[in-house]
Amino acid sequence: MYGLTSSPAHPSSEAETAPALLARFDALFAGVADADELVRAAARVAGCTAGMADRGRVLRRCPAGGVPEAAGEVVPSTRRLITVGGRAAGEVWVERPGEPLPFDALLTERMALAAAILVARGAGVPAGGPGGHIGSAGGHAGSAGGHAGSAGGVASFARPRRPRDAGRGPCEHPVWAPAGLGDPALVQAALSPSMPETQRSRALHLLGLPPAGPMRAVAVVVAEPQSLQGALRACAAELSAPPSARTGTVAPHGVLWPRVGALVLPGPGPGPAAAVRPGPGVAVGLGPAVAPERLPESWAQARRAARFAGLGPTWPRLVDAAGLGAQVLLADIPEEAALAHPDVSAVARLEAEPDGPQMLATLEAVCRTRSLREAAKLLSLHHSSVAHRVARAERALAMSLSDPSDRQRVHTAVLLWRLNAPDNWRN
Repeated sequence: MYGLTSSPAHPSSEAETAPALLARFDALFAGVADADELVRAAARVAGCTAGMADRGRVLRRCPAGGVPEAAGEVVPSTRRLITVGGRAAGEVWVERPGEPLPFDALLTERMALAAAILVARGAGVPAGGPGGHIGSAGGHAGSAGGHAGSAGGVASFARPRRPRDAGRGPCEHPVWAPAGLGDPALVQAALSPSMPETQRSRALHLLGLPPAGPMRAVAVVVAEPQSLQGALRACAAELSAPPSARTGTVAPHGVLWPRVGALVLPGPGPGPAAAVRPGPGVAVGLGPAVAPERLPESWAQARRAARFAGLGPTWPRLVDAAGLGAQVLLADIPEEAALAHPDVSAVARLEAEPDGPQMLATLEAVCRTRSLREAAKLLSLHHSSVAHRVARAERALAMSLSDPSDRQRVHTAVLLWRLNAPDNWRN
């Protein structure tokens, strides 16, 4: 503990990757005995005043370990709520003059997790602790996701798992599992192709995943950012285990971008007939099961599969990359090249007509079924209505859907247009 708190302050976010910082903060806070020790350690590593409040009591310490000289209102630069049992139980913060440093949000996140354990066991801020009045201005509201995590704008909301060794106290566990599971910085580190293998292994270990054996990545993309957290939680719960063998735990998951989240599934994972049924505005792509060191490959294929999910009336909202075959290569064609092709341009003009979306849905259904009647059944239309639309489309595209070659051209053009259309939120 002395070695950690005596190390140079201000760790460089550029020199130290997210897993290195996570490991440092987890080790720093895992053994603290009370709130005073926690705040002193945080102030030392931050190089500025740190504080903690719970039950209306405030505790502040400066880097040297003493009480800050300045009295009056406390204006945090970065703060985070302490949550116990899903309820706010206080907050922690750092008071850095000027702009916050990149690692401040991660430091306060780790500090809040340690504080939650202390508060839960009655070792929070003591009565009469040195403090002040907590101001409401000047802070990044860490608990609201405004500057959460160290992975560049990601937000943390994961549901912690219970430690495997339930007989030991939280601070006695060799790896502080509740602090790591579902952390978006760890999820991103595990999926990044530029991450060294040792640090990827560390990230997977903190996520509670086995160091060996197959695992697969899952991409969850949503049309509206506000629906991402709910979609991620639902997919994590449904894909973690078959319904008949539900264990009560969920896969590690995290928000990587405002509309993109990731899951990491241990083991071979679900097959093409996965139980999860995403709702409208949600696209899910399943990557292949791979060895841990190849997890970035699974993530790349999961992202490509998600681009096809729910793309039209014949596409499911959950797509397994293994089932796409050679079609997945269409997602690799540069957008400019795809949109500039005459066939794709013709499809785009067709969709721009008043009933264009219905025309494209009809084209896709006809190309992916064996007859007009089967396409009509899929679209819930009379077969004569489908025949009328097909005739119009053939005139507009100067192609015949009864010709196998033209049929294949139309199908490819529709796919390329939908994959690269400006309003395709899956991209």
